[in-house]
Parts: sequence; structure tokens; C-alpha cells
Amino acid sequence: MTEERLDRIEQTLNTLVGGQVRIEGRLARVEGSQEELKDAVKQIAEGHTMLQASMDRGFADIKADIDTRIAPIAGAVQRHSAILGNSA
Repeated sequence: MTEERLDRIEQTLNTLVGGQVRIEGRLARVEGSQEELKDAVKQIAEGHTMLQASMDRGFADIKADIDTRIAPIAGAVQRHSAILGNSA
């Protein structure tokens, strides 16, 4: 082989090695971003679970409050309806 051809092969090899180094750097950043994304998704899921539990408790409280307030009113309506039905 001629010296010139060996120089071209060496340049090509250097170019390939440089490209591989850049790709490995990009891959490392992608892997880091992937881990950050996984952590963010995990936090969202945990937040969703806590929010769901809080909403369930709130709805239970509202239902209990409505039941407490509506039951006497419903009883009064039934009594009045019975009275009005008997007097008609």
C-alpha cells in the first residue's frame, strides 16, 4: 500500500472513531433523559394516587353531609305528603 492510501485509511478511521465518540455522548444524554422521564412519570403516578385518595375522601364527606342534611328534609316531605294525601 502506498503511504497516501494508508493516510486516507487512517483519516477515515479517525473520522469513524470521532463519530462513535459523539454518538456515545449523545446516547449517554438520551439515557440520562430517559431516567429523568421515568422519574417524572413515577412522580405523576404517585401524585395521581394521592389526588384520587383525597378526592375519594372528599366525595365521601360530601355524601355523608348531604345524607345528614337530606334525610330530615326527605322525612318532612314524606310526612307532609302523607298529611296532604289524607286530607284530600
